[in-house]
Amino acid sequence: MISHRLIVLSVVSALMVWAAFLPMQNVSAQSVLLSNLRTSEQTAAAPSKAPSKASSMVKSEAAASEQHSVLRKLPAKDDTVPDPFLNPSIPPASPPDVGAILQSSGVEDALESPKSSPRGAHEDLDALLWLRTSVEFDALTRQAFAAATQKLGEALVDPDWEALVAAERTGAASASRPPCVIVDVDETMLDNSGFQLERIQSDTEYETDIWNKFVKRRASPAIEGAADFVKACRASGVKVFFVTNREAKVEAATRDNLISQGLMTASDPDQILSKNEQPDWTSDKASRRSIVAQNYRVLLLVGDDLNDFLSAKNLTIAQRKLLFQAHQKNWGQSWFVVPNPNYGSWEQATIGNDYSAPLEKKRALKMQTLGEAAQ
Repeated sequence: MISHRLIVLSVVSALMVWAAFLPMQNVSAQSVLLSNLRTSEQTAAAPSKAPSKASSMVKSEAAASEQHSVLRKLPAKDDTVPDPFLNPSIPPASPPDVGAILQSSGVEDALESPKSSPRGAHEDLDALLWLRTSVEFDALTRQAFAAATQKLGEALVDPDWEALVAAERTGAASASRPPCVIVDVDETMLDNSGFQLERIQSDTEYETDIWNKFVKRRASPAIEGAADFVKACRASGVKVFFVTNREAKVEAATRDNLISQGLMTASDPDQILSKNEQPDWTSDKASRRSIVAQNYRVLLLVGDDLNDFLSAKNLTIAQRKLLFQAHQKNWGQSWFVVPNPNYGSWEQATIGNDYSAPLEKKRALKMQTLGEAAQ
């Protein structure tokens, strides 16, 4: 006795042979029919489970809608077209113009290459997912702060230890000044990935006013390992200075946020040096590091951007690499980097430091830079 499964398979095989010879205008309809037959075969082989009435109605309506959608795109059937399956002496039809079919059906537009569509703020999607979900990011930041803490002990007993480049060193001899470390705030001590998330959800770019409103919420959590590093500094009698490119007008909110995360105490004096707090305190942090060095011996620098360690504004990718190589002895010794794949001077270098460029131009420049890097 022939099983139901064997019958279905036989019918499917016959239809597949038939479909191979039919004129192109019937292919789409045949594909729907074959798909339904394969579904029937799978249903017959699977354990029986009676669907609910509502479920059956929804599925039937969806299938009918799909078939109608396909059939509406087909030309009217020509009943005079001979069937080569029934009459093998008839030569098969010439190959169809697939491009024309895709264009007429609208499928070509749906399959358009992603490179022609702007991604906007979604350029950050993968990087943000990594920052907010991966244990690897937390492990890297904790690793950076642990290494910095270890080097702190070595630096304290070495009177000649200096983290600043020669051009930024000021004041008296090193041994006569109390020790300190300089850290960045954003994406170094505080995690602002919530701000990036909002940019993706709203499909908007960075704007200073929107950023300042976010800062005033005082809601950014501490980066993994940052609070322990600050505790180690305090226990060793080392002061922590926060040199940030947040605006001076949001410094009170920044201070509150740092205190809430155990990165400062309410009794701490002013240890935050914000952008534009003084006339010469620009986005280049060199002048602020020099101010600190007038009265303190800077043992360590911790940041997420090359500019947190030395002046590197508006440099090309090649120039940045030269700076990195010129200071190789500092990395992991007195300079410690917290990873930030979302933004920074590294990104600006990939777009010719033209951060105000339209999104499409930025993306084109990034693709060009990526191609050049692969050569």
